[in-house]
Amino acid sequence: MFIEFKEVKFHYTKYEESLDIKDLAFSSSGITAIVGHTGSGKSTLVQHLNALLVCQSGQVTVNEFIIKKKKRIDLYKLRKTVGLVFQFAENQLFKETVETDILFGPKNFKIPIEQHEEIVVNSLKAVGLDLSYRTMSPFEMSGGEKRRAAIAGILAYSPSIIVFDEPTVGLDPSGIDLIIDLIKQLHNTGHKIIVVTHDMDFLLQISDEVLVLNKGLVSFLGDTLQLF
Repeated sequence: MFIEFKEVKFHYTKYEESLDIKDLAFSSSGITAIVGHTGSGKSTLVQHLNALLVCQSGQVTVNEFIIKKKKRIDLYKLRKTVGLVFQFAENQLFKETVETDILFGPKNFKIPIEQHEEIVVNSLKAVGLDLSYRTMSPFEMSGGEKRRAAIAGILAYSPSIIVFDEPTVGLDPSGIDLIIDLIKQLHNTGHKIIVVTHDMDFLLQISDEVLVLNKGLVSFLGDTLQLF
């Protein structure tokens, strides 16, 4: 796994620089956490990893993919490689039932239909939802349940890099423990995990490496315990 930002600049308006990263390389193993104040560029940065956003200058490299302005890439393959769990589950869930939402990725990535039943069962189990949820509308679920369903939809096609944007928001302590166990399990099975969080207690429990952003600039990248 290889992720690198080189001379990356991105801005939402011409008056405000949202990202200005000279040289940044993530560790190829371990769990990386990204922290910083509101508006520091955390979500903006991770959305560059699967080309939801493309930098105005510079380039982002993810494995064999080079993402930069006016360069064509295979978005199908990139987004099968990098799965992004949004900060707000409502931005990710859109199908009539949890099951059809979970299967959206596998169908688009042409995973054989014979595997779909196993995918739904395993994805729900991984996030702590029983099988009764498969026929439920995502819009009738609690905030914490929606977040779990959104994560299940990403796990369904097993990307090698999984990005969690504020995964503990809206969860009670038992829900947070489940997310910690899930992230550690995914890491142990070979996934690269990147977590955006404001929860320093959670960060301390799960991360090996921490990136601190301040107004779109890198102010720290290193070992978690060194940061603390």
